[in-house]
Amino acid sequence: MRVSSGFCEGIRIKEAKTEAFTVKDHRGELYKKHYPPALKDDVWRLEKIGKDGAFHGKLNSNGIYTVEHFLQLLVKDQQKLRSILGTGMSNKMWESLVEHAKTCVLSGKHYIYYSKDTASVGAIFNNIYEFTGLIADDQFISTENLTENQRVFADTLVKQAYDDWINVVEYDGKGLLKFKQKKKSVTTRSDAANVSTSYTYDSAHSQKQLARGHPNIERSLMSSTSKEETRIASNGNQVAIYA
Repeated sequence: MRVSSGFCEGIRIKEAKTEAFTVKDHRGELYKKHYPPALKDDVWRLEKIGKDGAFHGKLNSNGIYTVEHFLQLLVKDQQKLRSILGTGMSNKMWESLVEHAKTCVLSGKHYIYYSKDTASVGAIFNNIYEFTGLIADDQFISTENLTENQRVFADTLVKQAYDDWINVVEYDGKGLLKFKQKKKSVTTRSDAANVSTSYTYDSAHSQKQLARGHPNIERSLMSSTSKEETRIASNGNQVAIYA
């Protein structure tokens, strides 16, 4: 700092030095990655995706603009997503990218899918299209509580949903919310798997219900099996679909 002549006459001004201090630089904030990333963040906020870079351009040209879009395709068709980024992205870069994307906090949005053959049983997906369970008559059964037969049924239904995604609709999730609220007070998996239409729990009933599976789902299983066996028999083949 310089003092102009004619000012502060008769006053001696001494040189002074401050202690070292940090100056916050905002210049790079526009390009910073987010930890964790948000669903609505631009996809370049993810690691290994540079803003306006080659990978960013490839993703945008395939309709992937946000972190949510990235995660949705990662769940539905990981191989397609990997091929979009191409050989320019090494496996190590890919792993780092996916790991960062998966730290994203999900919203409460859900989707539901009913096939023509199983109109009474629906598959529930979260907002990045991960399968979370089956629902029938407002009774939700999470993936970890499905029986072996129900898992086979669910696998088929989920594949149908991914191939027929245009018919997947948004679900209000009210039944799931009530299920989760009740689940907090439940200590056993058998209780957690069985929610009545009024969303109350009865321990003895829950254990019996889980043991035999949900009636509507079981009926759908038998119906699907019967149709498949009929179709195979008509082709002259004798194949057991379920043990």
